[in-house]
Amino acid sequence: MNRTLLLLTVLLIAAALSENLSAAGTTLLQCGSARSFTRAFRGTSGPWKADGQGFTGVSPHYRDLPGTRLGDFADDAHTFFVVHGVNLWRYAPAGDTTWTDYTLTTTVHILDPAPLDGIRPGQNCVFMNYQWGREAMGSDAGLCVRYQGPDCYYQVRLSSGYRHLELWKTKGGVVCVKPFVFTPGKDYRLTVTASGRWITVAVDGTELLRYYDPVAPILSGKVALAVRESRVRFSNLRVDAVPADATAPPPHVANFHLRDWVGRRYIFDGDEPIAHFALTGGYVEEMKLAPGLMPMMINAFGATWGNMHWKEDPTNNRCTVRREGEVLALHLEQDDQDSRCAGSDEWTLTYDPAIGYLWDVHERVEVLVDNKVAKWALDIADPCFYQVLAPATSKMPTCRTAPIAALYTRPDGKFGWFPVNHLITNDGNDLNGTYIRRGGFFATTVDDWAAVVDVPADNAYLYNASYCHWGLDQHVEPVMDPSKPNTFSKANKGDVYSGHVRYYALSPARVKEMLAQGVPVAPADHSEMLAHEEPINHCTDIVPAIAGDSKVRWQGGYTIDHTVGRGDKCSMRIDAAEAKRKGMPLLKEIGPSFRTGPYTGLMYRIGLWVKAEHFTGKVTLKVDKVVFPKPRQFTNPTAAREIHGKCGWTFIGFDTDFPRLAHFWDMLIDVQGDGVIWVDDLEISPLE
Repeated sequence: MNRTLLLLTVLLIAAALSENLSAAGTTLLQCGSARSFTRAFRGTSGPWKADGQGFTGVSPHYRDLPGTRLGDFADDAHTFFVVHGVNLWRYAPAGDTTWTDYTLTTTVHILDPAPLDGIRPGQNCVFMNYQWGREAMGSDAGLCVRYQGPDCYYQVRLSSGYRHLELWKTKGGVVCVKPFVFTPGKDYRLTVTASGRWITVAVDGTELLRYYDPVAPILSGKVALAVRESRVRFSNLRVDAVPADATAPPPHVANFHLRDWVGRRYIFDGDEPIAHFALTGGYVEEMKLAPGLMPMMINAFGATWGNMHWKEDPTNNRCTVRREGEVLALHLEQDDQDSRCAGSDEWTLTYDPAIGYLWDVHERVEVLVDNKVAKWALDIADPCFYQVLAPATSKMPTCRTAPIAALYTRPDGKFGWFPVNHLITNDGNDLNGTYIRRGGFFATTVDDWAAVVDVPADNAYLYNASYCHWGLDQHVEPVMDPSKPNTFSKANKGDVYSGHVRYYALSPARVKEMLAQGVPVAPADHSEMLAHEEPINHCTDIVPAIAGDSKVRWQGGYTIDHTVGRGDKCSMRIDAAEAKRKGMPLLKEIGPSFRTGPYTGLMYRIGLWVKAEHFTGKVTLKVDKVVFPKPRQFTNPTAAREIHGKCGWTFIGFDTDFPRLAHFWDMLIDVQGDGVIWVDDLEISPLE
């Protein structure tokens, strides 16, 4: 009995000591020698080396990477982030993912600073806006807290070139920027405290940043050191547990103003950049819809679709700031480069605690010449061209955590919704006349939030909308004549077209409620309907150290068979007679832009697996609509297989070099004969 009591006592003492290890005041980690750094920071990415009593990280320059010297690629933001799959941050994590409240302190010494030349997210890179700000050029070093992995952490970043200290958060973007002059070759003692929802940063004992995370805070995780296109030494590091900070933040009071940052003009709310104000390009990019929430939108000034192009120099995108502070009011005037139209915009930005930021836009376009702007409803989709990008990609790093759906307000006041489809619209054809209700909205969801395009009742037109599954953008357009939705009118001199729209966010709780109340839409027989999506070519098989599955979308009015499949009991069932009537089914817009890249190999084997029970005829794969960044001579490859009766899963494919050279492409499945086949598992495999 005494032995039992003694054992229980020992166990209780051990448990108490173990619990106390994470209690306030406890040192969780301490590194003051090369050996201690090496032991603590295992599993680092890239070249990290113990250096005397410190730990030095090195990241390559983008311009020195082999992939950037492939002459077949355009050197632009699209190629930088998508085709090459660039991830220049090199991380060194340490500690435990269960750590909660602690202070990370270390000395940072910038040996070789990061260059300022390169591509910053948001530059003509609309398809990657979910991770805007991750690959931030000019960032010398980063201190990560509550690091759960490469897609979940806070990062305090230092830039000697831009002379700032900034706080970045996955799924939040840059949430705070503070000016500070960091000088290479000098020691700086940085202290980062993560406690409760508060992140506090001090440099050499002086507090520079104190931030309360209002949206989905990360509450536990390791620490990590990081470098990007630089060489930086970290020394004298320790992590100490601290009490949880339950201090409530003061009510948010907006302070909107234009501010120069990273060489560009941004709209800031206090110290948080909430939109890139690209006057020369005619866009508001990296738009946030609530403080601390990830960028969710990009919006154009005026009518920029079809054959309308505004002049793109600052003098012809005239901007007047009418008001800053709790309200931001902007007036813009624009001229068409062919002098056919003149436009003006009124932008008003306010903050509402119930919904976040409310972007209110009035736009007006006047026609200056007779009949020079043909097919207004097609080529100038709207004086307010609403192109809204939900911040998600199916590419690396892993971004999407929930299925994407489109929501809209029907004329009867109910909510309609449908999953991601391209050219599936509520324009009176596909969805039986269910235009967006005047005073209603169209929205698309991402990670449970929704980006809303609200069309107030004062608009002169009814509106329909579509959602592009590969570009991840919304298009909201007026219906000139509701009784003839596919007719277009020519514009005459003096005609004036105007529109009014508002942008804001829906919370996850509200989205869930609307989807539960909503009426699902059954898409009509449509050549580009989304039929099915499935993983393809796990990214780690192509580019080491980059996480996430790419996906391929099967499109066409064909049956997804959930009883037959090559391992997963899911495939596309194609009836030859149906294919003859409808046209060839296809896999659309495959490629490194939005699917399975990056393709930097010289040759690839591409094909599908085919199965038949009772089929006589020929199955042919045809590559079609290859889009190259540079013109080149190209013969579309094909592969064919004749089938007589029954056929087990058989691969049909071809070898080609074009994926490395193409942005994206289509694959058609030509079925000629009698009977039914099943196709599954697109494969794109690099060859040695």
